[in-house]
Amino acid sequence: MRRSARCTQMKASSTDHNSEAQILSFVCHELRSPVQKIVATVDLLALMDLPPDAHKAIQRLDRSACELARTLSSIARFHRASAGMFAEHLETVVLPEIVLSAADEARDSYPDGPVIETILDEQLAGKIEVDRDRLKHILSNYVLNAVRHGTGPLVRIVARCNQSLLRIEVTNSGRFNGPRSDPLDWRPFERGNVASGEERGMGLGLVVVKLLAGQVDWEIGLSEEAASDTTTFFVQLPFRPAAQQL
Repeated sequence: MRRSARCTQMKASSTDHNSEAQILSFVCHELRSPVQKIVATVDLLALMDLPPDAHKAIQRLDRSACELARTLSSIARFHRASAGMFAEHLETVVLPEIVLSAADEARDSYPDGPVIETILDEQLAGKIEVDRDRLKHILSNYVLNAVRHGTGPLVRIVARCNQSLLRIEVTNSGRFNGPRSDPLDWRPFERGNVASGEERGMGLGLVVVKLLAGQVDWEIGLSEEAASDTTTFFVQLPFRPAAQQL
């Protein structure tokens, strides 16, 4: 009788979880279209001949709309990643293109933000095999975190490799208004101070990073250097030169 009751409870719990996941997926899907329309409308407003104050307001609206769109994408990715729906998919890519894409995305989102500098080993100029979408999502999250929550004038992206490992670090100078918990146990959290006007976030993007990296055994982490007042997020994964380069 007890075993039957436990089984019934487990089935009910599983059903509740599946229902919540379905609702979450549905809500994200329904919200994406209106958010995309808002972003498109703001882009059109930015092209109009308006007073400077109006353009500043449009820039703030554009930033908020883009942040909402990214949050919806993070929620959708969280649902898919937690359900194990992100199978590894290797592609032949040029790593600098992925790195520069993540940097450009952050510059577009925060045009008045810090300078973003990229440093890559010469070996990484050629083609490699990697899960492009997974790596792009992780890097984009790291760079946006550094730009959005760092207080220094510089964000540096450094990619190094040896015979078997590729390591990419994103470092911001200055105080970092981000997580202070164990970097390998990232969980949703709130950042910033509403009273001081600092930006807030749930940290959901870092939770997705942890899920995506863990599914393919990539190493991720966070380190802080008090002496230089810097914070570094990193991802380490197998280095696979493309077949034609071997």
